[in-house]
Amino acid sequence: MPVVEYTSLQLISPYTLETEAVRDLLEGGCARQAAHSTYPVYLFTNASDASIIYLISGWTSVAQHLQYAGSEENRKAMGSFGDYLTIKGLGHPVIDVSAFPTDVAVVTVEKYAGDKGASEAVESNLPTAKWVGEGIDEETKGGYKISAFGPEDKDVVLSFGVGVNEIDVLILVKAFRG
Repeated sequence: MPVVEYTSLQLISPYTLETEAVRDLLEGGCARQAAHSTYPVYLFTNASDASIIYLISGWTSVAQHLQYAGSEENRKAMGSFGDYLTIKGLGHPVIDVSAFPTDVAVVTVEKYAGDKGASEAVESNLPTAKWVGEGIDEETKGGYKISAFGPEDKDVVLSFGVGVNEIDVLILVKAFRG
């Protein structure tokens, strides 16, 4: 079964997404990854802290992702990555993202202990998502629930509250397709 790559990155001050070198590095890396993995790559910022960037994409397996990440091509292309960004976290929940909507505007991500399950109280306060994927990261055994909302629901989701109940609210920056 496919896995989701859920990577969180921290911009190193004073750099922002407006910094040309950062933008070029991320856009080039995401475009190459989308071509290699055959899944779209979505780049988001945290709604409460624009210095935190998230990458959501799919892979056929964790092994495929790690093989690509360690490849000579990727290492060369991402050579200056550490000058601008640090990796905060990386997860690979088993979720099929093939039906992830192309018109996504905002996403919520709830991380939870794999044996606990996602909070149902959160859903009752939000509009119906266009897509929901839920799965367990086989390495960490942590659970992830990812909900994608369209532009019509963006304001409602953003007003829901940022960082409530361990929920990350992410705003789409750009999508890359292979």
